[in-house]
Amino acid sequence: MLAHDIRNPILATTQSIDNVIQGFYGKLDDRKSCVMATTRDTCELLLAMIDDLLDIYRHEVGQFHISVSRIDIVQVIRKAADLVQVLAREGNISLHIEMDPSIPPLMGDGQRLIRTVINLLENAIKYSPVGESVEIAVRRVGDWVHVSVTNHGKAIATEHLERIFEKYFKAEFTSFGGKIGMGLGLPFCRQTIEAHGGRIWAESPLDGLENGSRFLFTLPIANTN
Repeated sequence: MLAHDIRNPILATTQSIDNVIQGFYGKLDDRKSCVMATTRDTCELLLAMIDDLLDIYRHEVGQFHISVSRIDIVQVIRKAADLVQVLAREGNISLHIEMDPSIPPLMGDGQRLIRTVINLLENAIKYSPVGESVEIAVRRVGDWVHVSVTNHGKAIATEHLERIFEKYFKAEFTSFGGKIGMGLGLPFCRQTIEAHGGRIWAESPLDGLENGSRFLFTLPIANTN
């Protein structure tokens, strides 16, 4: 598959950047270290996109399976937020994270959940006006964890709130602003969350407003003992 062929050189580039950051070729000053770290984050975002494509294909042929282990959902959210900072800076978008300290460890596929949150944050950043903010909230509701990603761009048409999770649905999705994508990020999010026994959906516009969108998903709190 072509995605595999593209993934390998990007992975090799990431490993080379790691060597530079770690000082294998000489010490870097702060500015160069920052540039290399940003470049590495960009490579990780590309790898995440390719892995999404591979997982979409695996799902189509009945070979999509999650790898479950004990995870800290707070660290999942923070890792995803760190990786999309490079995109947020381009649009002068600020990220605000609100965490519920009572959330226990979960059983889940940490890497795929990181990629799920990356997709939701990338969409929120794409469709946010310059200088706006994107809010991420994580809270416990009974035996479930609720995660939401909110942006303040143009609202999504009501008739599209379900369809945006369909593969390749993008023409209508881009009609409310932002950059054109492949239309595979949200389908990947849905298949991942549903594989965890959760649910994902979108709300738009925000309560009492004409604009804004909120993407939410739930994950079960299982016994990790």
